[in-house]
Amino acid sequence: MIIEMNYSAETIAAKQTLLHNARQILKNEFIGINAVIDNVIDSLTTWFLFPELQERPLVINLWGMTGVGKTALVKRLSSLLNYDKKLFRFDMGDKKTDYRSMRDILRGLFNNNSGKPYMLMMDEFQYAKTKNEDDCEIDNPFSRVLWDLLDSGKFEAFRE
Repeated sequence: MIIEMNYSAETIAAKQTLLHNARQILKNEFIGINAVIDNVIDSLTTWFLFPELQERPLVINLWGMTGVGKTALVKRLSSLLNYDKKLFRFDMGDKKTDYRSMRDILRGLFNNNSGKPYMLMMDEFQYAKTKNEDDCEIDNPFSRVLWDLLDSGKFEAFRE
């Protein structure tokens, strides 16, 4: 596979500066999670600088108690990287979302994005697959769409 990259040194330097500034701003705004911020920024650096090299989805998992700032951190980071209009949030606990609607939303994003990078945020991810009090899996019709997406990142993963 031949990958054509049309980035100038100035473009890469500008993106590196954006990442550096985002790291500093996040550390000033989100107190006590410097290591988490460093890990997130370090994990997404290659994707942010050279997205065309990405063959599979980059998955960054944040976990913690409710209210510690996971969602706020991702939203603020996307804003600092000028991705606020390229961040698409899905509430995995929303019972109104079903398999077909999630599949259709994701297809629309993929088909209308012209190969440009974007961010998907799967909030309340614990609801993507979970068990009830009797240790039986709770049926979540759109979890298969999500697992296929995380695994392959390809449109072909969406089955009828």
